Amino acid sequence: MKTEENIDFLKPLEHINKVDAPEFLFTRIQQRIANVYTSKFTPRAAWSMGIAFVLILSINIGIVLKNTKQKNTKTNIAETMNLVPTNNLYR
Repeated sequence: MKTEENIDFLKPLEHINKVDAPEFLFTRIQQRIANVYTSKFTPRAAWSMGIAFVLILSINIGIVLKNTKQKNTKTNIAETMNLVPTNNLYR
């Protein structure tokens, strides 16, 4: 890179003047940040939502496991009662 090109490129930046901020600007910004509405979860609400989530999750897992066990037992019952058609004549 040529340094002359860099100097020419930065030359317009020399005309930029410093901007003075209004008085008490920082304190106004801090006050607005402090006044922003924040939603708060009480510990009671957080615990109740957590317990509800765990309860719903455990119910769903129980239903899924129950359905898989029922499918397996249905085929086993059918096999024990010889209800499953097979092509094997001699056992």
